[in-house]
Amino acid sequence: REKKERKKRKKKEQDGSGSESEGDDDDDDSEEEGDTHRGMLEDVAAMADINKYKEKLAGHYEAPEGARRIIAFVGGLDLCDGRWDTPRHSLFRTLKHEHFLDFHNPWAVSQACGPREPWHDIHCMLEGAVCRDVLENFVQRWHRQAPDNLKDTLLDFSAENGYIPIEHETGSYENQKESWNVQLFRSIDKFSATIDGIDASIQESYINSIRCAQRFIYVENQYFLGSCKHWEKHRNAGCENLIPFELANKICSKIREKKQFNVYILIPMYPEGIPEDGATQEILFWQYRTQGFMNKMVWKAIEDVYGDDEDKPVVTDYLNFYCLGQRETPEGSEAHISDPAAMPKPTENDLILGKTRRFSIYVHSKMMIVDDAYVIVGSANINERSLSGYRDSEIAMGAYQPAYPVTKKGGARGEVHKFRMSLWHEHLGLTDKVIVNPNSAECARFVNKIAERNWEHYNQEETRDMISHLMHYPIRVDPSNGKTISTCEFIPDTKGTFKGAPSLMLVDKLTT
Repeated sequence: REKKERKKRKKKEQDGSGSESEGDDDDDDSEEEGDTHRGMLEDVAAMADINKYKEKLAGHYEAPEGARRIIAFVGGLDLCDGRWDTPRHSLFRTLKHEHFLDFHNPWAVSQACGPREPWHDIHCMLEGAVCRDVLENFVQRWHRQAPDNLKDTLLDFSAENGYIPIEHETGSYENQKESWNVQLFRSIDKFSATIDGIDASIQESYINSIRCAQRFIYVENQYFLGSCKHWEKHRNAGCENLIPFELANKICSKIREKKQFNVYILIPMYPEGIPEDGATQEILFWQYRTQGFMNKMVWKAIEDVYGDDEDKPVVTDYLNFYCLGQRETPEGSEAHISDPAAMPKPTENDLILGKTRRFSIYVHSKMMIVDDAYVIVGSANINERSLSGYRDSEIAMGAYQPAYPVTKKGGARGEVHKFRMSLWHEHLGLTDKVIVNPNSAECARFVNKIAERNWEHYNQEETRDMISHLMHYPIRVDPSNGKTISTCEFIPDTKGTFKGAPSLMLVDKLTT
């Protein structure tokens, strides 16, 4: 757009007239296209005074004319089929249009019948000095992994080559109220980059953020397993990251102080793949043990502090697990072919899902929000593979706005707060004043009421459109002993269990 504006100004100067060039039609088209894309998200903010979330993690620094700057993207979004989605997360109603060329479902389901697998993910764009750190990470990986004949083929991002120098990026936003402080974290070792030893700073950033939290934590992640040394059994599984323990321990410390602290954890109903497969079942097995020890820790802290008090709180006043699901009636469905003769023979899953008309929304996010003040977004799952530093290579960023600190009255009220409210509006289908401050038993109960109702709608025989998608993960805590119990044996429409099962064929390292 800036280039077009410069061209228009130059054209006006050349012909000496105030008329606009013929190329202005392109701008009108761009604006119309922009309006169309913005309209896709209108329902997210329709009931709330929330900006459709599109803020960049940087201030607004005007670059010198002609100078180029580095922009970086960090998050969980894969550049592959089946990832584009809207907050509506349609199953059947976009098969012939929006998702005609972007259909994905890991089950044996045909596009002609549907449903597609809905996808929820989080990604961010970075500007400013932190982009130099993203660039340095790329350079280090390139020099370690690229073939020798390509090691010297990287672009020159120096000021001499037309790029904004690092000294102009650093500090250019400090006096702007909406500016961000951003730091880059990694999971990587000397075999993947030109560094010494192991960089496990993503796990360290999670731990530090949890320990500094004052009011609440909201997590969205594709996987949630770890802290195996605290499991009741299988303590040598090798899944030793400390994130689950740190979350539970934070809650327990607040209970002992008789202060409220809430942790909300959103995960997929099951890991990507076929629910009955051995790998999927073993990951669920580790996840169930992670949930179990966390619930037991919180239950014990409540028992130690409140004893036989009849009005004592329960575990779900502090700690809750959720998943996402969608269900659609046949009205408006695009799951058909105009020529019946061209219709392929339905698979078994086509018939089952065509009748139940439901599917889980896959949560692929890797994000944590602390007190509406600090946010971590990246590619790292909460499992050993992503957090150890010497297995999968990952990248993430942590950011906050100095102008919006946590106060005695509540959490911060900057862009992180707006982002969390936007996410919750999408998941809950509404906005209520109780969710403005999530650090209360009242908020947890409000969210749980909606999540439990949605779980009932998802599982009942009658098919109804789901207004919102958040569902309580089907586990509960036995109040007599703190043991975690699965409230639903089988994942809907499958033979896979929520409790999972260990695999005799797979090495634990592959699933942790």
